[in-house]
Amino acid sequence: MLATGHQVITTRYYFSSLAYNANSPDEYAFIYRLNQDFPNPDFVFYCDLPVEVALERIKRRSHQEIYETQAKLTQVHQNYEQIFTQYGGQWQRLNATNSPDAIHQQILTIVDQLQSVPD
Repeated sequence: MLATGHQVITTRYYFSSLAYNANSPDEYAFIYRLNQDFPNPDFVFYCDLPVEVALERIKRRSHQEIYETQAKLTQVHQNYEQIFTQYGGQWQRLNATNSPDAIHQQILTIVDQLQSVPD
């Protein structure tokens, strides 16, 4: 348990388990059940990037992961859409086609707003 005043920021959580490992409705349900006891984060930033843009960015890199195919990325994107359609916690969709600086500024603005909200 963390002491008051500490914040944890992570790039992955149970959302990515669902998004990357579920290839069918049955697998999605199974993985969801495996992760159902994990606590929800206080806030989630969902960096939404169209598959076509992701593939263009991947082509510019020297290394490609095995899951970075159009079919896999389409499935992952669909899974994330399902997750956040059903998710009841606080979250914000970020347009990941924006520049890193623009996304960073948007995150800072949202975090500032969250910190100013009384408990």
